[in-house]
Amino acid sequence: MITGPFRPTDSGRRLLIIRGDLRSRTGIAYDARAKMHLLDTDFDIIGVDVHPDPADRDGQFSYPIISDDEVPWRIAASQHRSIVLHHTPPDDFRGFPGAWNIGSFYWETDVAPRLQQWQVKIALMDAMWAPCSMIADLIRGMGYTAPIHNITWPFDFTQARRSNPRLRQSISVRLFGDMGDRGFEVRNHSLAEARTSARNLFVTVQSMAARKGLPILLREWHTYLSETSNSSDLLIMRLAFRHASNLSDSPEADFASMLQNAGFRSGQNARIGIIVGTLSDPELTELFQASDAYVSTTFGEGFGGAIVEAIVNNRPVIVPRHTAMCDYIAPDYPLIVQSERRVVGLRGGLSVYPPASSWHVPVSGAVAAHLSAFVDMTAPERAKLARDLRSYAARFCSVPVVRHAMQSFFRGLLAEPRAQTSPV
Repeated sequence: MITGPFRPTDSGRRLLIIRGDLRSRTGIAYDARAKMHLLDTDFDIIGVDVHPDPADRDGQFSYPIISDDEVPWRIAASQHRSIVLHHTPPDDFRGFPGAWNIGSFYWETDVAPRLQQWQVKIALMDAMWAPCSMIADLIRGMGYTAPIHNITWPFDFTQARRSNPRLRQSISVRLFGDMGDRGFEVRNHSLAEARTSARNLFVTVQSMAARKGLPILLREWHTYLSETSNSSDLLIMRLAFRHASNLSDSPEADFASMLQNAGFRSGQNARIGIIVGTLSDPELTELFQASDAYVSTTFGEGFGGAIVEAIVNNRPVIVPRHTAMCDYIAPDYPLIVQSERRVVGLRGGLSVYPPASSWHVPVSGAVAAHLSAFVDMTAPERAKLARDLRSYAARFCSVPVVRHAMQSFFRGLLAEPRAQTSPV
């Protein structure tokens, strides 16, 4: 509970309107819902689903949804000065008179778009919430002079994650095995069967967006298999076929082509499984629980929710340390994938990114080397890696840390003299 000058002394609670992607299964929506869960004892919360997607709005947003057109009269009708949290790209920021306007957005590179007038839109905000240090620096670099507060995605590091064998049995994996003259042998397996058959099981959760570096990950996996004697190791990917171009009607055929481009040839076993269906939150947890380690070749992250989720589930990670990851992975962590900063446009990348964006491309062989190093670790060494990761990340994005940051922000905001003025 927030104390001090936060709660009005007379009847009623202050209105908080959050605008953004609220009901999807994107990380942005998960973050929005997690933040509102921490604030709903102190605010009357209303949502504006700025980016509704009929194919992806199964997430449980527990508060009323209104349209943007209703926001002004809701503000005018409120007994106390309202707060509007713009949890959207800056393109969708709006300055609503009579309310405090707070901006918060995710971005994966340290270069802002030049044509969307982000600088003008951000200047409309009374304050900004930055989910990571890189974005705070980006905002300040655009000339923003009002307060910037480090308020990120809250994770529960205290909840015990336990395996559910029955759920593990129900998750279907398409396993790509031996490659022959007619392509790869592809069979259906359950996650439970994959776990039983693998000496080491690596997982990743990602889309086919260019910045995720999937071709590099596949090449590194091919290199690792070519150099290791651990022939029973598996890589399982929860792979979303979005943000990709030039795909056919068969995700399986597209993925097989990518494996061949990564170097797999006739007679080789790819030992890769893909999960293409949507996984529920418990199923995603089960995927992490089934794994030995998480691996990623991402070029840039505004946060990296799947990486933190692996850490929360006590799993070591084999990932780069750049962009948002600098905030929750220690600089001396031994399995950091070395990367090189390049100012380039990504082939097949989203058009929203500037052609000369800054990206961090993994060094060739770095992932394969860390895979080999990991499989040689003892169980106590792996457990220590996981404990150290959790301890470091919790200082950045655990529920108590984020709750305290939000409490401090709102106490300061509502203690200002203008909090006593009447809405415009």
